[in-house]
Amino acid sequence: MMTLTTGRAVRGNFNPILGAMMILTLLIGSTPALRAAGEAPTKAPYSVVYGDFGFGGFSPHATSATASAGFKTVPSIDFGLGVRPIRYLQAGMSLSILGNFSGAATQSASFQCTSGCSGTETRNIVPRSLLFTSDARFVLPLFRDRLLVSAGGGIAWLQVSEAPQAVGNEQLQGCYTCQGRRGHGPTEVVELSYLPNQHVGFGVHVRNVQTNSGAFSSGANGDLRFLSIGGSVSLRFGTHH
Repeated sequence: MMTLTTGRAVRGNFNPILGAMMILTLLIGSTPALRAAGEAPTKAPYSVVYGDFGFGGFSPHATSATASAGFKTVPSIDFGLGVRPIRYLQAGMSLSILGNFSGAATQSASFQCTSGCSGTETRNIVPRSLLFTSDARFVLPLFRDRLLVSAGGGIAWLQVSEAPQAVGNEQLQGCYTCQGRRGHGPTEVVELSYLPNQHVGFGVHVRNVQTNSGAFSSGANGDLRFLSIGGSVSLRFGTHH
């Protein structure tokens, strides 16, 4: 009898209405999480395109005194373009217009005028230097993407060319002593950027480029490291999560 009485007591304490209310409460509480999970795939992807413009300095550093002979620090004008397809990764390229970092001496020669002048003119031969880089970086966004720390590496190309210094719109030909030198090597870069809003940013970068000094200076031999330090203004367009 006690066993039957106890069984009836257990069945009597179960309230189906209370159980239904508990299940309903759990469903209501989990609805926001279910809705967020259902909406996540429909969000626009994180895709940002950026363009940079800035100024800096370009300084050669060699592993030996022989390799560093003749090289000097020069200013640079920097342009950049890239994409940030996801929040933690970006890829881009840059072009820097440099001064005469190889220390080539200015020469003068006679050139035949083909347009804008007549006859033969004496003009200086001036070197023109360019740095082109392509790299990929990991990005650490802080303070809701207001502060970005990026670091990565890639490849860089350096070019030095010589041309007569034309006056006005004149065109000259016959630069038989003009030379062109090229070199390439690995590059690493670290950049700190501040974005007051999602479309405008201000950055400071430090870039290292390595190549052989013999590509840019006659008689020099050895590894040459170039250090580029500068600041830039960035314009950004695209979609954020």
